[in-house]
Amino acid sequence: MDVDKIQAIIKKNGISTIRYEMPDVYGISHCRLYPAASFSRRSSDGVKFSISTLMSSDPQGNLATGTGYGEEIGFSNCLAFPDLETFQVVPWAKATARVLMNPTIDGLPVVGYPRYVARLQIAKLNAVGYTLLSTNRYEFYVENAAERKPIFSGRNFGATVRLPKAEGILEPLCDYLPQVGFDILNMDTGHGPGQIGMAYQPAFGLKAADNASKFRTSTKEIALRNSHIASFMTKPYTDGSGSCGHFIHSIWDTKRKHPMLFDKEHPTGLSKNGRHWVAGILSHVPGLAVLMCPTINCVKRFEPNQKAPVNATWGYDNCSTAVRVRIMGDRGTFIENRLPGSGCNPYIVMAATIAAGLDGIANKLPLPPPVKGDVMDEKTLPQLTTEIPNNIHDALSALVADTVLCDALGDEFINCFLSLKQQEDRLMTEAMASGNKDWEYGYYFEYM
Repeated sequence: MDVDKIQAIIKKNGISTIRYEMPDVYGISHCRLYPAASFSRRSSDGVKFSISTLMSSDPQGNLATGTGYGEEIGFSNCLAFPDLETFQVVPWAKATARVLMNPTIDGLPVVGYPRYVARLQIAKLNAVGYTLLSTNRYEFYVENAAERKPIFSGRNFGATVRLPKAEGILEPLCDYLPQVGFDILNMDTGHGPGQIGMAYQPAFGLKAADNASKFRTSTKEIALRNSHIASFMTKPYTDGSGSCGHFIHSIWDTKRKHPMLFDKEHPTGLSKNGRHWVAGILSHVPGLAVLMCPTINCVKRFEPNQKAPVNATWGYDNCSTAVRVRIMGDRGTFIENRLPGSGCNPYIVMAATIAAGLDGIANKLPLPPPVKGDVMDEKTLPQLTTEIPNNIHDALSALVADTVLCDALGDEFINCFLSLKQQEDRLMTEAMASGNKDWEYGYYFEYM
């Protein structure tokens, strides 16, 4: 798509305002609005925006120190340029369109910015002859905006009787999401009060992470316009399961013609590099944990009996393992990285999964035996199976110790990420000391 084509879309749809959007490290979208008449100029001259907001702010807008993008550079602005392929009309907002932006400083990309980090990992994957077809399967919690209570109660997954209470959010989502490119595959009610699950069709390359980012923002916006609050906070209630953000993917050739994951001749059903890819993910599970579940609240999802993985295991259609493999022929076989919680940043999930998979391929890591039963039963596990860290301190230590992941994602991103986590930990410690037991809900629910 080029500027002229976008100008034609603007004219045809009577667009008067354009949002220039950028998700931050937490995946929370920020934007600056300009009149549509200035689109051509904004495309060439860029949009100034606070880089500390994107790289140093937490879910409440508090700025962390030591990120490399705040006080160190005088809280200066970046200059961001639109990715024209991401331009969309926003049908639920009057005469409005949106476009994702690429931030720069002094004419160079912001190398720690999650979207840029994901783009680099895709380039590395392309360099060895592959690309990625992927999607995220999200769960999220929904409250009535006036009462601030879940729209339905209980833990009865998929119960039909819940649907009348969910219609107020499901109907507008089903109406608007297809208008911005989401081909919805299925929906259900989850294991928690007010919990909804949705899946949509995959896409190639960076577009899949863009889709995931826009899905989260769109869902929250549509909910608010229909008297609800939707939250991708992973575990807002003690009596509800942690929401997922599973990363479902397969590897293809760079021309996007031939899937490269399936091998009907091998007993596993996976190609040689498909086996190495899964082994790579499993070998990095401890370091991946905090990248997949990146908040104090989110990482609790890995505690036992939370309907989430607890160790570095894989299995065929096994929903208790960290990696679920579905063998469905040449074009249907896929890998489901079940580590991500709904509070994940999809760009980080994509980048870290690729980095782990590529390490498995580069080092020809062997695939351990699959687990056939419940991973909570130790008798089903291969020897020396690694556990997943389920608190923020152990998870951060595991990330720092994983030099492969840290090197792949880059010093600037890792430093920024760790600084934000340190602030998060400090704020939680202060809240607990003051007796604020609802701190996590107040800190995460509204904006995530």
